[in-house]
Amino acid sequence: MRPLLIVVLLASTVCAGHLPVSDEVRQILDEAFTAPGTTWSAVEQPFWPHVRVFKAITVSDRRWYHRPTVAVDRNSKGHVITDGIFMVPPADPLAEFNTLSESEHVAVDSANVTDYATFFLKSFLLYRDTLCLSSSLPTLPKTGALPAGLCTDPLPVRVSTHGSRFVVDTVVVDRVGRWAQARRFSIGSDGQVSSIW
Repeated sequence: MRPLLIVVLLASTVCAGHLPVSDEVRQILDEAFTAPGTTWSAVEQPFWPHVRVFKAITVSDRRWYHRPTVAVDRNSKGHVITDGIFMVPPADPLAEFNTLSESEHVAVDSANVTDYATFFLKSFLLYRDTLCLSSSLPTLPKTGALPAGLCTDPLPVRVSTHGSRFVVDTVVVDRVGRWAQARRFSIGSDGQVSSIW
């Protein structure tokens, strides 16, 4: 009976997406984002086979509201790939993201662009846990209840083509600050991302 219980507990941990982070990886993550008591969760993505990606889930010191995504490359170097985190390098997380995609020889086409865009947007734009993505601009009341279904959009991006590139639109929503901002990016077939606004 005891071995069965252990198997069930391991299975539930794997299903929840919170795989244990080794001490070696935790050290790399903590060097990339120095905040006390950070808990990390692995991000599943098929685009960078030699790069492991982790999202900061909780920080014990609540003065830290940042929740970056950090990629660990094949040389065991951590790269912050989230915008809006000004106290830690790099100065240009978009360039970091593009460098990793180039090193992994990413190929983007109409079949996988939505998944790639979603992976990029969630990594790059969601720098705090009050933020989410929406495919359309919501009307946010100053007080009272938020709109039903806010931030539950299963596909929070809109993709179109412009010449040889894909144009990706999304809306960043802050549920607590009650603001929304439209963002647009273009993605090439090589996975390189450019910010339009």
